[in-house]
Amino acid sequence: MNNKIAFIVDSTTIVPEEFVQAFRYEQVSLHIMIEGKEERELDLKDEDIIIMTMSKENSTTYNVANMAIDYLDDDQKNHVYNVDTNINNYGITNILIALSYWRDKDISGKDLAAKANIYCHNSHLAFTLLDLVHLFRGGRLSKISCAIGLLFKIKPVIEMIDGKLELTKKERVTPKVISYFMNFIEEYSKKYKKVYLRFVYLGPNKENIDKMEKMVKEKYQNISISTIDRVGPVFLVHLGNDGFGISITGVDDQ
Repeated sequence: MNNKIAFIVDSTTIVPEEFVQAFRYEQVSLHIMIEGKEERELDLKDEDIIIMTMSKENSTTYNVANMAIDYLDDDQKNHVYNVDTNINNYGITNILIALSYWRDKDISGKDLAAKANIYCHNSHLAFTLLDLVHLFRGGRLSKISCAIGLLFKIKPVIEMIDGKLELTKKERVTPKVISYFMNFIEEYSKKYKKVYLRFVYLGPNKENIDKMEKMVKEKYQNISISTIDRVGPVFLVHLGNDGFGISITGVDDQ
């Protein structure tokens, strides 16, 4: 384990086992202050601190972290790096897995934070929702749109574009959604030396993930795959409990 660099992530990120064994980390709630009282004090000691929270377009946590850094003395400020991730949840998890490569390398916190910024920039996240009723109940879909979607079995594809969740595509059959995701995977495999791919599924969708995983393993040699069947509670609000997706990160320095 690298004891010279520590990370801070928010509670929306599920920290992978690979990362737990690589770096020390703290996971903080989205609620930083309670009635003006500081609940926890971060002991910087001799460590560099890298902060990776969900996209600033979806949460104020990134800005709150910058405010907290402003309260540090000048020497401490030089050891804290707040990464503008532009991605959420299992997308950040995938980047943490990519960063785990550097656990035993001679690298400074500043240089690792720079790599984290590059990895975030070279990442993409997409998923499809199969439970439109959940969106309707949550007020994100009108009754008419929900009825039409259910009638024609529409499967919306949502992606993170410039840090925001955007509806980018609508398909009527799952194989077309899988094909759309596979196109991203192929593009990344050709573009980058190594690719980290994170599959996520909720509900009865493991079969869809198994199909994609099989295709990836048969066709690409430079892709590292991981899979998870849960997401954080904040992201669950957008996903519902029935869907699947990918997060993909390309690197050229490993």
